[in-house]
Amino acid sequence: MHRGLDHAALELRGVTVRYGRHVAVEDASFSIAQGELVALVGPNGAGKSTLFRAALGRLPAEGTIVVHETRRHGAAFVPQRPEVELDFPITVGQAVATGRRAVRGFRPWNDGHDRRAVARCLSRVGLDGLERRPIGALSGGQLQRVLIARALAQEPSVMLLDEPLSGVDAGMTVALVDLLRRLADEGTAIMVSTHDLALVRERFDRCIAINRRVVGDGPPGEVLDARGLERFFGLPALAAA
Repeated sequence: MHRGLDHAALELRGVTVRYGRHVAVEDASFSIAQGELVALVGPNGAGKSTLFRAALGRLPAEGTIVVHETRRHGAAFVPQRPEVELDFPITVGQAVATGRRAVRGFRPWNDGHDRRAVARCLSRVGLDGLERRPIGALSGGQLQRVLIARALAQEPSVMLLDEPLSGVDAGMTVALVDLLRRLADEGTAIMVSTHDLALVRERFDRCIAINRRVVGDGPPGEVLDARGLERFFGLPALAAA
């Protein structure tokens, strides 16, 4: 765990998710601590996105899922792609402001506090001054930052990011991981699904490998050693070099 932090922000105990007779995730158990930057890895179809949706309460699941909120507001999700069409008439500021619903509860309108919060979140992801830009006018990397800013606007204790680095160039990948590192250092528990195993070894505190079941959990260098790569992904030992 990063810097010895031991306060769990997210706990899964014996979580199983079924689609009819098909078991997509089976008996998954782990916890994520405040301040940890954790990678979730596995082959396509291993259950990564299903596990995220179950943790967020978006899918029925057996077992126990606990999000410890402390001073923050539960779990926030960053999807791989936006949940609206890019030609939908919404600005960057409006998109980020939708994240404030988790904070303001039944209060229907954004007030000055919400607007300042949106501006802070955009500043943290390096998009200062773009509040009025249509989301359809953004680059792929900018759009990913908007999705992260929307999640930050929820003031979450846990952030779950589904393939946020997919389709992002190398420079933007480094910038996004630097941002996630800073957020973790500030106490947010962050879990990222990714196929970039080299990046996981270099930049993440911990790696959880899933192939329907949790098949590996620990320091990235240990989980993604030659034996792990061959076992989890069918990759040759050279991939661990």
